[in-house]
Amino acid sequence: MRTVTHRSFLFVSALALIALGSAGCEIQINDLDDGCFGDVRRNVAIPDLILVGQAELYVRDLLADPEVFFHTDDAFLYFDADADNSRIVEAYTDNGFLYVEPLRVGTTRVVVRAEDDCGSRARTSFLVDVIPAKAGS
Repeated sequence: MRTVTHRSFLFVSALALIALGSAGCEIQINDLDDGCFGDVRRNVAIPDLILVGQAELYVRDLLADPEVFFHTDDAFLYFDADADNSRIVEAYTDNGFLYVEPLRVGTTRVVVRAEDDCGSRARTSFLVDVIPAKAGS
């Protein structure tokens, strides 16, 4: 008896869906697969830096082992960087490299960000202390 009741319920439900579909109602099944898998993670931190004067440019390959960032599904990453005080250092990325160029004596924080095509993001930050070059150097 239970089997008949269960089948009857399924049959009535199917008829109701067919009736709704034929009555001008549109039934859609949304595909939630947007092609995005995994996410961006920070792997290692960049240590705080001490740069001497305007002569020392810091360069870090963000993709070299150990990677600063990685993607759990090996997706392509885009990088960006900036300094809290751009008068002390200029921080930027190019082709997976981070560049920190000292401009004047002082201390500032640099933030480096990684993002994939789907908007998953990770970031890291570190302090940069630019000290004056010694006389005669």
